[in-house]
Amino acid sequence: MRKGVCLVIFSISALLCSATSSPSALTIANEGTPNATLLYNGKPMLKVGPLPEVAVFAVGLGSASFDVEEWLDWMARHDMGYGRVYAESGYDPWHALDSDKRLFPFDVVRWEKGHPVVDLTRFNKAYWDNFAKVVQECAKRGIVLHIQLYQRVFFELNSNTNFWKQNYFHPDNNVNAYPVLPPARGLEKA
Repeated sequence: MRKGVCLVIFSISALLCSATSSPSALTIANEGTPNATLLYNGKPMLKVGPLPEVAVFAVGLGSASFDVEEWLDWMARHDMGYGRVYAESGYDPWHALDSDKRLFPFDVVRWEKGHPVVDLTRFNKAYWDNFAKVVQECAKRGIVLHIQLYQRVFFELNSNTNFWKQNYFHPDNNVNAYPVLPPARGLEKA
């Protein structure tokens, strides 16, 4: 598992490095002022991009349920050069499970109660190949991705969300039987 995680982190780092044309592609204009602006190759970028955070990777390019390339073209036409995205932490609610070309970050071993049960030690090659292609498509259009690999809320179970119960690391959603830490103070038990 550790070797696989290191390989994925290395691959993502390599993709991100290859997406910039030079080490100085990202700069800040008016640094230290209230009007600081992030620049990519000398052009201003929106500080918050309108990318659907998980759907970008949840379906393969060319999907009829969500056309990633059409969305990226729209961003480029409107000079939106920055978007925040997540590698998927759980199976729902971000994208319908039966979507055309639906992908999951881990190999699906079986389905139970309408959701996938995965093997956390086996990465789904199709998902990560698509991930790389999306990064390349963004680079072609001058769009910088802020890829957030971890989001705390997806690992919490509280009265406002159901994310932990849908997380691939929740014992009901994988075959690996990793121990689960007790919830943080103030959070309900899983």
